[in-house]
Amino acid sequence: MFRLPAAATILLASTTCNSAEFATVEGVRQWGDANSFGGVHQTELDYRGQKIIVLFLSHTSGVPSSEPVIFVKGKKYWLMLARFPSLNTYLTAWIDGEFLVIGTNEEILEEPSIEVVRLNLGVLDLKNGNRLYFGMKPN
Repeated sequence: MFRLPAAATILLASTTCNSAEFATVEGVRQWGDANSFGGVHQTELDYRGQKIIVLFLSHTSGVPSSEPVIFVKGKKYWLMLARFPSLNTYLTAWIDGEFLVIGTNEEILEEPSIEVVRLNLGVLDLKNGNRLYFGMKPN
């Protein structure tokens, strides 16, 4: 597997990440279905007891594409944490220590995975919504 060097880790989150919130996992899935053209698949993860869903929206039919969207379980609702640009490949997500990693799906592509995003969950305030806090939290 190709890994991004620490210095090259870049967060490509869209600035249009809105305050989407859903009461259930099914609500998250329905949002994904409504916002894709070629279907959606999801990966459910757990980071230190924090539930995370990564949706992969497909915007093509017959051609691989994945737009990763990360949701976390907040105090009351599932909240959108980050939305990334669509890539013309099959993606998947996994937890690697403190990191949520999004990379190419080696099971489907039958070749070693290439990391696309490495998001340090240890520096985020996952319980308080869809804000990406790096370093000190704003007042």
